[in-house]
Amino acid sequence: MAIVPRVYSFVNTPISSLLAYDIAQLPIQPKIPQVVLLLNDRKKLDRFLDNDSKLVLQNRDGHDIHQTQFMASYRPPVYSTGELAVMENVMISGRNSRSLSFCLQKLKNSLIPSSNVLLLNPPIGSIEYLYRNLWPEGSTPNLFIGVTPVPDSFYAFEPEEFHYRLKRNSMSLKISSVPKVMSAYEPENSMEEMKNLKDNALMNLVQDAAQNKNGGLILDLMFYSYGELLLTRLERLIIVSCIRPLAFLNQCKSKGELLKSNKALHVIYKLIREQVTILTSSHPFLIKLPNHSIALDPDRLYEQTIEYLKKSRKSYSSTIECRDVDELTGYFVRLARNQRLNCRWNETISLLVQGKTELERHRKLDYFHMI
Repeated sequence: MAIVPRVYSFVNTPISSLLAYDIAQLPIQPKIPQVVLLLNDRKKLDRFLDNDSKLVLQNRDGHDIHQTQFMASYRPPVYSTGELAVMENVMISGRNSRSLSFCLQKLKNSLIPSSNVLLLNPPIGSIEYLYRNLWPEGSTPNLFIGVTPVPDSFYAFEPEEFHYRLKRNSMSLKISSVPKVMSAYEPENSMEEMKNLKDNALMNLVQDAAQNKNGGLILDLMFYSYGELLLTRLERLIIVSCIRPLAFLNQCKSKGELLKSNKALHVIYKLIREQVTILTSSHPFLIKLPNHSIALDPDRLYEQTIEYLKKSRKSYSSTIECRDVDELTGYFVRLARNQRLNCRWNETISLLVQGKTELERHRKLDYFHMI
């Protein structure tokens, strides 16, 4: 009987939990799947054990439709001697670069260069953050990026702990490997890159999960080269980073409200042009990618942003927030500073958002403002 590779998965977002659940449903898995859930602390582990060590899937009406028992832990595995065991396959998600780094820091001594780590929906810039704060370039494990076209909340939410209520029957997942040395990345090697993806043990499990129709969620899996997936993600980042901060600053209840302001649209155009300049200067390999001149054309990106705004006329009960500006315009500011490039538009928007956020935080704590 073939040995099933063990996979460790943090369950801090619905995406990582659902992917772990699908891998656990593979026919090759034993009764207790070779999938270990990593929990934040001992208290959460105790609550998981009280729940009969199960993850439960629910339909839209809140009825339980599937459940599976898992092994779980709140710390890295150790041998009986107390020596740390190697973790060969890990899946991690996080809300921002710091949370990803925090999770990986806990596992750092259990990961070796041949370990496989799949980062699910990592913010743009998180790889650079990890290389700068956790691993020197070249000493990393095998890193992979997996992204979905929409946020976790579109697929499922957690009405109660360890219970996931599905909002979709399927999930699209795009995966690429990550170069161990960014400066050495060559788009010309994409064929070899794709072959290595399909020969990887963790990626094989994800592929099998995509082909298994008896899982909790149908998985639509696509493999990309690092450059191709990055280009797709950057296009999305440019659009979001031009809209959300401005909608926050203008106290919009609908993103589409920005269409009513010619000044706001002028700022959006300036932001896009500056962002494209920063990206092509910071990542020279981008200009070697097929279709880069189309994907990073400022006029096309501006038109895409306008179309996005036209489709985003839904009004919310409160004004739009922007809690992640460091992952939006702030990302371009960091790249520009490293290259000593002009980033006045992105820096100004970032500072204004940070200042407004700081003021709102103080107002909530100000007694005289509340009475």
